[in-house]
Amino acid sequence: MREGLKAIPTVLLLLVVCALPLASTASAAKNKRCAGEKVTESGRDGGGTVKGTNGDDVILAGDGDDKIVGKDGDDIICGDDGDDNIAGGGGDDEIYGQRGDDKLQGMDGEDEILGGLGDDRLIGGSDDDDLRGEAGDDKLEGDRDDDEIDGGSGKDNCEGGLGDNDFTSCEKENVDKD
Repeated sequence: MREGLKAIPTVLLLLVVCALPLASTASAAKNKRCAGEKVTESGRDGGGTVKGTNGDDVILAGDGDDKIVGKDGDDIICGDDGDDNIAGGGGDDEIYGQRGDDKLQGMDGEDEILGGLGDDRLIGGSDDDDLRGEAGDDKLEGDRDDDEIDGGSGKDNCEGGLGDNDFTSCEKENVDKD
């Protein structure tokens, strides 16, 4: 009987040690910011997948190559180091690629997508979107509706898609597909 009681402190210690990384990840997300807003969902260092909710989220990728899905709601999503793959989902989203060669896709809603550093691919969506490549040799694709497409610095390839699109700072412009 006493041997069984001796095992209880060991089991409790293991539970506490295993729970610490979860608690520290949650508290770390509380102190982080994305585009000046308090982060509600955060990735881990080393890459991984982060999913938002159907409400309005503020999502920050971790270091490494991350996949982020914003889902519905008006989300603010920030990449970080690494080559991130970010999809905004439904709603009017703000997507910031930051560093790395990122793929940033607005999907539904009127989205604002900024590539940041690196050679990024920005894809608008089904509504009026604002795509800004910023630094690097980027590919910007307007998709549907009337989009503002600004390549920024670098040798950028810009495609309009359907709608009346405005191009700025693009080395190569493909004619709208009206």
